[in-house]
Amino acid sequence: MVGYCMLFLGCQSPEIFVDFQKLPNGWKTNEGLNFEFDNQSTQSSDIFVLVRTTPEYEFSNLFVIAKITSPKGEVQIDTLEYEMAYSDGRQMGEGLTAVKTHKLWLKEAYDFNEMGVYSFEIEQAMRRSKDIHGISQLLGITDVGLQIEKPNLE
Repeated sequence: MVGYCMLFLGCQSPEIFVDFQKLPNGWKTNEGLNFEFDNQSTQSSDIFVLVRTTPEYEFSNLFVIAKITSPKGEVQIDTLEYEMAYSDGRQMGEGLTAVKTHKLWLKEAYDFNEMGVYSFEIEQAMRRSKDIHGISQLLGITDVGLQIEKPNLE
């Protein structure tokens, strides 16, 4: 019986929270995607942005603006750049089909020091070289998600 319990515990998922939002017509500029996480622990956790792309996604990178609001209203804003393709043009990410899921670090060992609802807003900030205006509709992104998981302590 002890071996069975150890096997069961070893297979538990590190995920605490996962939520996706579908973007059937691409990701529009200034379209903030909102996620809420009701934190019930003061344990630090890893936070990821999940992005699903199709071959229609034409860029090798992705810029996002991520905003985290604590239950007390404290705000952290980061502008982040992620690699999305290899130098030969093949998309990075996981998936056996043409659709790839990219698991992108937002925060490592984020200190959830307050209990209550944390709000996350993520928006794309892509623009073409030498263009001051953002891309109005970023095609090839079908879903964007947020994942919070227990930190990997290995």
